[in-house]
Amino acid sequence: MNMHKCPRFRNCWVPLCPLDPEMEKRDNLPGEPDCPLSKSKRYTLGEGLPMHGLTKREWAAKLNWERKSILEREKTKSRLKEFSFQPETPI
Repeated sequence: MNMHKCPRFRNCWVPLCPLDPEMEKRDNLPGEPDCPLSKSKRYTLGEGLPMHGLTKREWAAKLNWERKSILEREKTKSRLKEFSFQPETPI
């Protein structure tokens, strides 16, 4: 079971585990903590699960991104670069 592969499994108190094979049937209540494991780690551990270890919101965003054309993806990336941190270069 994927949940048991999680390095935090024994000490985790998160009520909604993204590595739960039936996670898509469950809902998170307001105020409940989210999984502290990084998205990339959950994605790796979630191999074979319906949402691959991602939350419902992350999975929906992934599907939305995959539906975009290459041109739309490039436009989005360039728009996001406008907001990324650009360190000041010393003079």
